[in-house]
Amino acid sequence: MLVTDSELNVIAYTDEHYSSDAASIAIGGLVSVAGAAEVNVISNTTRAGIGDGNVSLISADHVTVDASDTSELDADTGVFAPGFGVAVGASAGVNIMSNTVEAFIGDAIVNVADGVDVVVEATSDYDV
Repeated sequence: MLVTDSELNVIAYTDEHYSSDAASIAIGGLVSVAGAAEVNVISNTTRAGIGDGNVSLISADHVTVDASDTSELDADTGVFAPGFGVAVGASAGVNIMSNTVEAFIGDAIVNVADGVDVVVEATSDYDV
């Protein structure tokens, strides 16, 4: 990669909304038992980079490498267990989010003049 006298912006952005539901209904006479369970395992990789394997020469007025992940994981579980005697209901939801967010300048030669910005930033903000 060769970039000269310009802006170089490498941006990777993940903004996924995961939503899942689990429900159970049990109607019984003397005994009513209901259960619901939900497990969500999310694993994303968001990468923004320059020079990942090949040497890059960059001479730019502004260099930005930005990776961000603002994913959201929402899980709803519920149970309805009416009965004429004993009624038992239970529900559980488990969310596991293990994402990787990387921003880098690797095998690269970056030539910048005074006052030129080089920004490398990786951010994550999850709503679970």
